[in-house]
Amino acid sequence: MRFEVQDWGLCDYSDALARQHAILDARIHGTCNDTLILVEHPPVFTIGRQGSLANLLVPPQQLHIPVVRVERGGDITFHGPGQLVAYPIFALPTRRRNVRSFLRMLENTVAIACASFGANPVLINGLTGVWIATDQGPYQRHSWLGERKIASLGCAFKHWVCYHGVSVNVENDLTPFSFIHLCGLPGKQPIALKDCATRPVSLASFKSVFVQTLEKQWHDFCTSN
Repeated sequence: MRFEVQDWGLCDYSDALARQHAILDARIHGTCNDTLILVEHPPVFTIGRQGSLANLLVPPQQLHIPVVRVERGGDITFHGPGQLVAYPIFALPTRRRNVRSFLRMLENTVAIACASFGANPVLINGLTGVWIATDQGPYQRHSWLGERKIASLGCAFKHWVCYHGVSVNVENDLTPFSFIHLCGLPGKQPIALKDCATRPVSLASFKSVFVQTLEKQWHDFCTSN
């Protein structure tokens, strides 16, 4: 239930993807332990397997930002410095091979970590990721009512091993999100933790809380019935 943590710092997306695949193959073959990769990427747009270039609002040649298609779930999102990208290369236990429950565990991890800095994270039925509300209503919302998205989720699974993962806006520039329909959702807007936290936050401090939270959430996931 314990996992190793690798912090790659700022790493080009394509290089990180190749390194991630190498760890994935090793985990599938049992030659490494569950591994959590923490990384920042230079500016890049990625489009998941259900995604469409129609959700890119500016012609790619005008962006000067790479656009990469990948095998994760989800649509289009942006990665840039100051955003935490976390790739859990985790093998789901035999008796907990439930992808939906695993994804909910990741969402709860992000939400708990954000709440520890005074933000008000919520989950919304029918929408993946973690959102920030301005009211003190329920944690689980029936519908979207203007909440802003702080974390995007896009995973893939191979032989019940997760790869790809979650990105959390911590202290990154949100301007490039204006060039896309965020996660393929017209009208939805992003937010960074630095803009909704009630106590000081940095990428380093958020990483620490995120890892500690995931340790507990992953333990509970693996040991629950």
